[in-house]
Amino acid sequence: MIQNKKMIQNTDDLLGSIFAEYIKNTPDVNSILSTHLEENSNLFKKKLKKLPIKTKTVSDINDSFKVKLTIIEKKLQILLNCNSIDSKKNLEKISGVLLGMCPDNIKEVYCLKKDIMIFLLKENKPKRLMVQLEKKTIEELITTIEPSKIISLTRHTESKKWLQDYKKQLGKLNASHFEKRKIQINIIDNSSSIHLLELKKHHQKPWLISHNKEAGTITCFAHNNIINFPLPILMFTVVFFHYFFEISYAGLFNKYTIKVDPENVGNRFIDSISNNEHLSFFNPHSYSESLYWDKALELFHQKFDFDELNFFSTTAFCGDFVDDKIVSFNLIDQIWNINFPYNKKFYCFKTKSTPNFTYHFQEMYWFNIFPKILNISNNDMVLQIIKNEDNGDSLFTKKMLRKYTI
Repeated sequence: MIQNKKMIQNTDDLLGSIFAEYIKNTPDVNSILSTHLEENSNLFKKKLKKLPIKTKTVSDINDSFKVKLTIIEKKLQILLNCNSIDSKKNLEKISGVLLGMCPDNIKEVYCLKKDIMIFLLKENKPKRLMVQLEKKTIEELITTIEPSKIISLTRHTESKKWLQDYKKQLGKLNASHFEKRKIQINIIDNSSSIHLLELKKHHQKPWLISHNKEAGTITCFAHNNIINFPLPILMFTVVFFHYFFEISYAGLFNKYTIKVDPENVGNRFIDSISNNEHLSFFNPHSYSESLYWDKALELFHQKFDFDELNFFSTTAFCGDFVDDKIVSFNLIDQIWNINFPYNKKFYCFKTKSTPNFTYHFQEMYWFNIFPKILNISNNDMVLQIIKNEDNGDSLFTKKMLRKYTI
């Protein structure tokens, strides 16, 4: 079947992608792409008309979103009774509330047993962390901090060489080394945060909230010197939900591998976090990341019913060209635009076609359309993402196309 290359090219132009090489011989792909492009364009135009702006320029659109998200931020602060994330007290309060909003049925996850975490720490002592906390032995360290919290801190404190050695040990584990338990919240106070974060010489994400899948923890750092973000609570809330689902789905992947490949659970887990054989035009793990953001946004809209949020209820996959520049209507992209306008560490996520963030929209657009190309349900797509978490995105794309379209 000869495909209409225009629809594939139009999709690639919008997403900054090169999917043509993957789907050029896929049956019926033209009609699917055409329908989706038209639906996206119509939704974009409909939403654009609802913005209170006189001229439809990128600058005016951004200004309008800044007003809208600033109102959402203020309403969140009032509802959550929290206006900053720079203290341990505030973090304990807001993280407890947000965890309570998360689905109860996936709050227990398959992660490392306590004695196995202690074994890993003894095999590969986190020397930087021990020096910082003035602990001479692992036994002394674990009497002060739970092993799961120690494991979660090591990615922030230890060297790349330490992390590589730790992953080698982790890769040797099997099903007997994992258990099911509740996701834990780890709050680090101001003084500890300042010193611990200074130990990490490699990239530190600016929102000062992190996660550890094998330990089943979300770690929040209180920090007096945190950048004064315009939308601190909004950013914290969506990132917290994202990490909750990331840990939960990692637990489901572990549950799956425990059943089908019990001797290689550790090795496949390492592949799931380290396999960066990704689609060259997207960030690594774009399918799973889009899944986590999709679930996080769904939960966010369920729990917070603000008039200003209604605009974004159907726009996670929506974006289009304005004056030859791509504009995203994805809520996360817009939060990033406001909080990180000049952040050089995040500039790599911006494309040549726009000075704004668009990658959440672009990756979620493909995440939304791919099951339609495969002619499978969204639930089946989620299941396949979980089962193939240890595959790189490029391999996963080819694998799914072979399985469902040939």
